[in-house]
Amino acid sequence: MRELLSRRNVVIAAGSAGVLLLGWALFAPESDEEQIRALLERLAREIAVEGETNILFRTARLNKAFEEIFTEDVSVSIPELTSLARGRGELARVAARAGSHFQNAEVSVKSVDVTFGPTPAHGKAACVAVLSSTDGSRPRRDERRVDFTLLKRDGDWRIDGIIVGERPE
Repeated sequence: MRELLSRRNVVIAAGSAGVLLLGWALFAPESDEEQIRALLERLAREIAVEGETNILFRTARLNKAFEEIFTEDVSVSIPELTSLARGRGELARVAARAGSHFQNAEVSVKSVDVTFGPTPAHGKAACVAVLSSTDGSRPRRDERRVDFTLLKRDGDWRIDGIIVGERPE
């Protein structure tokens, strides 16, 4: 009888530990690095072009999404856009115009390397961004290095700067 109780206790303890581990895995907060990676993935999804033709609707949608992705004074450096002004609104307007250049465009990020400093609320992410698009009947692929600077405010990460590398020849 004593051996049966002992086995039963072991099974109950193991089951309880398993449930606790599963609960922790499902409900534990994401690490800062996971949050930054998720933010970059969200950005890639938001700027995709999927046959959207109305620039006003696209701009409104991007403005709303960009409030949760970028700081208000985000700076962006893209070699082809030498006169790009600072700010989230300007970035939304430029991104919205991409819908008039592409029938479809998808962006993916790969090889993401996240670092932190000089404080825990400052982050940097370096990655390779891949643009796969169709303009007219030609498929196009553009792969470039992109560097992001990020700030954590009120518990949420926001992109504060983007530097897009030169197009490889």
